[in-house]
This record gives sequence, C-alpha cells and structure tokens, in this order.
Amino acid sequence: MNMTSTTSRPWYREGMVWMVIAIPLTAVILGVAMISIAVATWDGLVVDDYYKQGKEINRVLIRDRFATENGLSAALTYSNDDGRVTLSVDSEQPVEQVPVITLMFLHPTRGGLDRSVELARGPDGRYHGVMPALVEGDWHIQIGTDKWRLGTRVESGTSGSFAVAFRPLGEN
Repeated sequence: MNMTSTTSRPWYREGMVWMVIAIPLTAVILGVAMISIAVATWDGLVVDDYYKQGKEINRVLIRDRFATENGLSAALTYSNDDGRVTLSVDSEQPVEQVPVITLMFLHPTRGGLDRSVELARGPDGRYHGVMPALVEGDWHIQIGTDKWRLGTRVESGTSGSFAVAFRPLGEN
C-alpha cells in the first residue's frame, strides 16, 4: 500500500489566493484614486448649445475687425505678488473710452482655471484691477468691450510678474 502524505500549506503561501485578492483590491485603489483626482481638478463644462455658440462667432469677428480697423493696441502689466493689473489702451482712430474693460485669462487646456476680471478706468486714463495669483504655465489673455477685443499669449513663470502687448485677434 502506497500512501502519500500531503502537507497543506497555509493560505497566505498560496499564489492563487493572492491573485484573487489583488484583482479587486487594485480596482478599489484605482477607483479611489480616480475619484480623488476628479474632485480635486475641475476642467469646466462642455458647451450645451453649439448652435448659439456658432451664431456668436459673427459677433466676435465684428469685434476683431473693429479693433483692426481702428488700430487698437494695449499693454498690460501684472504682478503676482499683490495681484495688481494695469492696462493702457491706445488707438489710431478716436474710440469711445469705456469705464470698464473685461480681462480674461484663459488656460489652453483646463477651463476650470480660467479667470475673468473687470478693470476700472482710473483718473490717469489707464485701467486698474486686482486678480488672484495665476498658476504657472501658458495663458491666452483677452481684453475687450462689446465693440472690440484684443488678445495675446503669455507664459507665467515662477516669479509670476509680466508685461505684455496686445494686438487684434483677427490679425495673423
């Protein structure tokens, strides 16, 4: 009679048990990581009404054309230390001076980081405002009113302070 004795190993020494545990555990860990990333970073919403957005393009083109035809240009200085923004606007043709200009900092890939500030006209003829600190990186900047708009691009470095010149967005 040939009897073989088999010794059983404890469960924690079996590879198959660890594989069965590892698959759902990995799914739970990755799920928690994805939820935490989704909560911490908001990328903005997708436009609901594309038709309405498409109709607005004509208004935008008119604003760009107005800026080009009247020779509008602007210069902006921004200090990340205190958040002060100063904007001076020049034109070749007489253009109505408005009391408020909208300044928009648009992040190229993350809409949740976009910022918009209204700059008020000061007694010196320039526009002033305060804005929270920018995240380091590449930014598209637009200024404008209901009649015109100008834009430029800037890279906010570690110092965060910069000065930029604007041009009409319709120009190539």
